[in-house]
Amino acid sequence: INKSNKATNKAILNFLENTAGIHSSLVGQGLKDIPKTNTTWLLLAWKLKIFKRPEYNDTIQIKTWSKNHDKLYAYRNFEILNSNNEVIGVASSKWLCVNPSDLKIIKLTAEILEKYESENISVLDDETNYKLEEPTEYLNKCEYKITKNMLDMYNHVHNTFYLDFVEEVLPEEYSDKEFSELEIMYK
Repeated sequence: INKSNKATNKAILNFLENTAGIHSSLVGQGLKDIPKTNTTWLLLAWKLKIFKRPEYNDTIQIKTWSKNHDKLYAYRNFEILNSNNEVIGVASSKWLCVNPSDLKIIKLTAEILEKYESENISVLDDETNYKLEEPTEYLNKCEYKITKNMLDMYNHVHNTFYLDFVEEVLPEEYSDKEFSELEIMYK
């Protein structure tokens, strides 16, 4: 939570990612299934929109579903609901299926995709367009020491830690700002 006792964007993205992982486990594509399937998912991008930020001790529900796909990428949508069953946030994400031993890309097959039973329910406009342009100039920058607690099972910095990095370089006037819209593309 932040200083106002509300869920941070990092916490919300963790909720969403964990929910996606549970869904994959339910269809036989989860972390414990990796030795059998020889596949895993890498997160490539997020779009998040918060309408009402959950507060400390609120009960929330996360809904997720596979949206659509092409030969390489799968898309997943989310809704965040409060205890009154009101949608208080939505998100979309882009994923890549890879071989966990060498992280080589796996083309999405009908066998993989049919397990997820994609639904054509949109939560955001332009959900599959993840084309952020890299800035040509930077106002602030700093160096980071990557610590072991930041690393995921593939020895990469876990995606939610990038939000911490961004917070460190934001100008002071943005340090307590709650961004209700967020777009992230991992490269």
